[in-house]
Amino acid sequence: MLRGRWIFAAGGAAVIAIVMIAWRVTREQPATPPPTAKPAPTKRVERMAVDVAKYKAMRQVLIDRAKALAARRPAPPPERQVPEKDAKGRPAVSSLVSPMCKVGPAELCETIANIAADCDALDGQACLAVGQLLADTPPRSMLARVFFARACEAGEQEACARVKLLDGPEPVACETDVFACGWRAWKAQDPVALEEACAYGVSEACIQLVPLRDGDPVKGRAYLEHGCQLGDPNACEGLGFMLSAACDDPACFPPDPEQSKAAYAIACAAGWESACNK
Repeated sequence: MLRGRWIFAAGGAAVIAIVMIAWRVTREQPATPPPTAKPAPTKRVERMAVDVAKYKAMRQVLIDRAKALAARRPAPPPERQVPEKDAKGRPAVSSLVSPMCKVGPAELCETIANIAADCDALDGQACLAVGQLLADTPPRSMLARVFFARACEAGEQEACARVKLLDGPEPVACETDVFACGWRAWKAQDPVALEEACAYGVSEACIQLVPLRDGDPVKGRAYLEHGCQLGDPNACEGLGFMLSAACDDPACFPPDPEQSKAAYAIACAAGWESACNK
């Protein structure tokens, strides 16, 4: 059995955040009927080598976009208190960025912390801005859905339209809307849809595919490589461990010290300090 140390335990913060927060948003929505038709898959996940420099360049794009967004926002009042829960008793969206960053690298959360606090203060534009940032930029955290929902509740019609699309039955093509494609696949747990979403750049789709790989080590490694390259530290730590000489699980891959080191380096750069000394 695959070690839970990385896929469920080490990444527990992000997974728990999605389970405990996203469900509270969606439980009030009507049940989503299954799609009547689905676009044919256009991309499949193939083996690749993870590239630390390529990840760092992509990470910088995310940080630069976050900084540009933060620069356009007014400074918060110094006496503002960040609530632990919102008016409906749900966790404040600020809990996704502090004290532990659950949506990406720590620098990202530090940059958008004030915008998340504005969202908790019922600033719909702030909620929408964070949702768009997360949805449009790898690793495309599924938690963007939480920000869209809060923006809709605050009266932002653009966000309401986005939520309606995400939860609706109409087919969504990955090549035209990667995040919506990934969200649909993530909710449905459809292996075919998840593979396409992973190939198009939704890291959590890649992670979700690992236990569905039917024992195929080539597929398992490919899913982890794609998730890791997108900057998912859970995928990177898993890949780093399974390629290391220390891996003693039956599901381990043949040792590859160079790629193991690269995977750990991306996990470290993505914000997991536990991977920084591997």
